[in-house]
This record gives sequence, structure tokens and C-alpha cells, in this order.
Amino acid sequence: MRLFGHPLHPMLVHFPVACWTLAAVSDGIAMSGFDVTWPSGWLLLAIGLCAAVPAMAAGFIELQLLPEAAERDGQAHMVLMAVAWSAFLVALVTRLENGSPMEEPGLASMVSVWAGMLAMAAGGWFGGRLVYTHGAGRVSGKAVQEKRG
Repeated sequence: MRLFGHPLHPMLVHFPVACWTLAAVSDGIAMSGFDVTWPSGWLLLAIGLCAAVPAMAAGFIELQLLPEAAERDGQAHMVLMAVAWSAFLVALVTRLENGSPMEEPGLASMVSVWAGMLAMAAGGWFGGRLVYTHGAGRVSGKAVQEKRG
């Protein structure tokens, strides 16, 4: 899938990755004893979860275009990013169930956020392999051209 000649999935993933990373930073600041009086962590989690849906849809469509040699990395990327999305959802729900999102995040929410960060990092590594090893998303990528041609 392309938009103005650029692959759509890589364009869309920057938003949830940035939101989730900033949520982890915000939670770390809140847990360090600084008074965070605005709901930055949970708001960033929610925005990241919503922004990830179109990125996941585009990624799933692009997964179907991968050559056979790249399928294993593509599936690992998809599973790890689904785990990350689920962990961030658990972090958000846990935070909302424990009271006001304005309060300091609880231990369960923090553990879920950091589990999501680890899964996102591992999933991103496999995403990098798809691009740099297999040529996914590149117009000149030989393997991708063979699959489409």
C-alpha cells in the first residue's frame, strides 16, 4: 500500500511508537516523585492505541505482499506488535480501573507499559529486518518486486 509513492505502513507507525514511548517517559517521571498534574501517560496510551489501528491494518495488508523468504520475520513482527498493543491496552485499562487517570500510575500499569515497550522494541527489530534484509516497502526491492510481478 502506497500513498504518493511512499509505503503507508511505515508512515503510520511513527505516531503510536512516539505516543507509547512518551507515555513510558511520562510514567517514569510520575513514579520518580515529580508532580505530574495532567493526564499525560494515559492520554498518550489512548492516542497510541487509536493511532495503531490504521497502522496495523496497513501492515496486515502489506504482510500479504511479502515474499516467502520474509514471511517468518513478518509474522514475528506482527505477533510482537500485537503483544505490545495488548500490553498498552492493559496498562490503560488498569489505570482507569484504579481511579482517576490524573493519579500516579500503579505497579500493574507500569509493568504493562514496560512489557509493551520491550515487545515494541523486539517487533521493531523484526520490522527493520523486513526492510533492510528483505526489501519490504522499497520500490526497488528485488524480493518485493518478484512477489508483486
